[in-house]
Amino acid sequence: MTEAAFSKSLRFNIEIEIDEDGRYIAECTDLPGCVSDGATEEEALDNIADAIGGYLASMAKHARAEHGTKVRVIETEVVAAVG
Repeated sequence: MTEAAFSKSLRFNIEIEIDEDGRYIAECTDLPGCVSDGATEEEALDNIADAIGGYLASMAKHARAEHGTKVRVIETEVVAAVG
């Protein structure tokens, strides 16, 4: 029997700041160490979305390896409140 595919939208808190070189730094405060950047705010948000996906995939991989647990990896939608 195969499992039905599903999707779920998750919300994460993203903090954005501009560094001394003018790059936008995006940090997902819900996932320790999950940080990315970009030349524009939009690029930084796109990059942090990719970083969050990679972070969750890594967590799932390590959970399976360490605990033999079946973990699902899902696509995420990042919603950022800026202002």
